[in-house]
Amino acid sequence: MKEKEIFEIQFIQFVSSLYSTCMFQLGKIMNPVTGKVEKDLFGARATIELLRMLQAKTQGNLSEKEKNALTDALSNMQMNYVDEVKREQEKKPEPETKAKEEQKTEEKKPKEEKPSNKDSKKRIIVP
Repeated sequence: MKEKEIFEIQFIQFVSSLYSTCMFQLGKIMNPVTGKVEKDLFGARATIELLRMLQAKTQGNLSEKEKNALTDALSNMQMNYVDEVKREQEKKPEPETKAKEEQKTEEKKPKEEKPSNKDSKKRIIVP
């Protein structure tokens, strides 16, 4: 096997490794170490940016197989990242909506009358 072919295989393996890492970070695949599905969107974003940098730095220097592997992996990672970010946003109500809901709840509560200073007495509780 020629050195060029070996490098091609190694490059595709490297891209596949980063792809798998990103899928772990997006919670698409169970983490084999912990046995749990975990999400790390910040880490996934960093992995995607790493592949984008690799794509830019190797532009015009890749075989067709390497280029396709990189482009396919990057596209799939980006689509899954956007999907997971949308899911996270759907879980959390928007701050304005949450504030409006709290305001409505406060308006529905009956207002308590505060005792005047004349009637209120300070009490000390001794155990």
